[in-house]
This record gives sequence, structure tokens and C-alpha cells, in this order.
Amino acid sequence: MWLAGQRKVTDPKSRIGYHTTAVLVRTTDGGKSGKAASVATTRMTDNEEIRNLCFTASGALFASYSYGVFVTRDEGKTWSRSVDAGGEILGLGCSGQELLVGARNRNFRHSVDEGATWTSNDLDGVWKEPQLFTLQAMFVADTGETYVGGEAYNRHGAGTLVRRAP
Repeated sequence: MWLAGQRKVTDPKSRIGYHTTAVLVRTTDGGKSGKAASVATTRMTDNEEIRNLCFTASGALFASYSYGVFVTRDEGKTWSRSVDAGGEILGLGCSGQELLVGARNRNFRHSVDEGATWTSNDLDGVWKEPQLFTLQAMFVADTGETYVGGEAYNRHGAGTLVRRAP
């Protein structure tokens, strides 16, 4: 099991007195103990965190940070930038070789080859849901159906869930 998040670090130079760093921990005994894994060096913000993790069919681990998605194919020993989403990243989903990345301002990235290539779309071109403006959660089922949830402008002022058939 892999756990991800952030750690607060005291920083007297910061106007808020601290900054955060990304944390990644692996446990092989159901969480009784864990070992810290190395994280990607993003240099994108002073307050960083890993927001989402997912694995592809080959075992590659993808991690979404605040403003980029990074990949490791050797259990965290080395990391490389996989894709930027054009805004703050809110959602990441993997199934088989497919990856979905959602970011603020209707930005969406999609890969069908484990991140080797990416397409960049506005949400309208992919989901046909005019009220959906930010993807926050994604899941690709074994059947190929894709489910996304996000913020939406609608008469209820609530979020929405959209399904895409294979």
C-alpha cells in the first residue's frame, strides 16, 4: 500500500511560518509500519503535496502534485515529469494504460499509452457536459466506462457525476 500527502515544515522565512513538502510512504504490512519513498522534485511551489496516486497496467506509479503529474517506474527511486495540466490539478485516474488528469479552468489531459503521449482538451470536447467546469475525481472501470465527478454550474449549485461509455 502506498500513502501520499504532505508534511508541514517550520520555515521562519515564510510569511505563514511554514511550508509543506510532499510525502510518500510505502507499507507492506497493512500499515503497521511504513518506509518513506523518495518524491519528485517539482520546484513548482513552496507548498507542495501529492494529491492523487494511481498505477497503470505496467506498474508505473503516477502522482499528481499541485501543478504537474510525475511518474516513477522503479518504485520511487527516480521520477520524471509526465504532464502539466494547464492549471491546478484536482483529479487523476488510471486504468490499464489509460490516464485522466483534470485541472481547474476546464483543463483536461488524456493518455491511452501510459503517459507516452497526451491529448489536451477542453472539457466540452470530451464530456459533452456544458455545466461541468472542473474534474475532481475520476475512475476508469475494467469495462472501459469512465466516471468523472466535479464542480458544475447548475440550478442546484452542486457537483455532478458524468459517465462515458467505452
